Amino acid sequence: MRAIAVNPGPGTGKDHLFVTTTTITHEYDSAANGSGLLNSEFAKGISTGIRQSLAVNGANGVVYFGGNPRRITAVDKTGTKLLSQFENTGASNSQAGANPNVAVDLASGHVLEYDTTSSAREYDPAGSFVAQFGNFTEGLSKSYRVAVDNSCAIHEPPLTGSACEAFDPANGTAYVAFDDTNPSHPPYDVNAFGPLKYSEPPPTTEYELMVKKTGTGSGKVTSSPAGIDCGLTCSKKFAEDTEVTLSASPASGSSFTGWSGSGCSGAGTCKVTMSAAREVTATFALEEVGPVNPTALTIAKTGEGTIVSSPAGINCGSECKAGFE
Repeated sequence: MRAIAVNPGPGTGKDHLFVTTTTITHEYDSAANGSGLLNSEFAKGISTGIRQSLAVNGANGVVYFGGNPRRITAVDKTGTKLLSQFENTGASNSQAGANPNVAVDLASGHVLEYDTTSSAREYDPAGSFVAQFGNFTEGLSKSYRVAVDNSCAIHEPPLTGSACEAFDPANGTAYVAFDDTNPSHPPYDVNAFGPLKYSEPPPTTEYELMVKKTGTGSGKVTSSPAGIDCGLTCSKKFAEDTEVTLSASPASGSSFTGWSGSGCSGAGTCKVTMSAAREVTATFALEEVGPVNPTALTIAKTGEGTIVSSPAGINCGSECKAGFE
């Protein structure tokens, strides 16, 4: 037997137990139901490598296998579908090792992995590298394990913020356990990291751009980048220093006569830099229609017969002349 893991829930499959050898994995029912064998061939036929470890995401039942060499495999809760597979690589200074040991952070669905190299690693549920942490002696031959404290995520209901901190101040902590033989390192067997945090970009400042329409005519104003379609949507917040280009399209029978406000003028496009809230007005006018002078159409007819026109006006017979625009 290589590894054992329980589905902590709260999703479907809560308390199911998984036991694996290097090639065969069993799934057992909850101990509350007698721990009966549910599946003696879980993940049969799925290439996982030589199975060394496993972990279960209680939220969706996905089972992660750590396999030799350097392979992490995600299998759906039925054990019949390969969801993703990735090598336990990391940053450029990381020397990935064989026999990865895995754990799942139930709060985020991220996978943590350690394999006796200089760092442990974290991946998102799709297998994309997120971060690596720790400074360990490489190539240790003794047993090692990795685990995550998820008490707030599996609490019913799940806890966040101050409620989580009061319930378990160590929630989210990642643990790496091993025997470090390097005498220059502190004499420890367990490293605790957590909760793991990553640098986030500063919040983006946004300013509102308001478009107004005036005049006797009608039309539409649109923006690039998209967001204003006025029409219906005549205001939009854009990130600070974004250059927004406004374009006016008059409706049939109308003309666009120009811009006003926020430094825009003329009848071309209007470009606005969002260093503050802006307001721009587009003016549309009805096109003037002058008097129409009809032109006469006269029909000369010989013999018998009738001539009619479309549009109507001539029915010759009797009316052989009419005026048309």
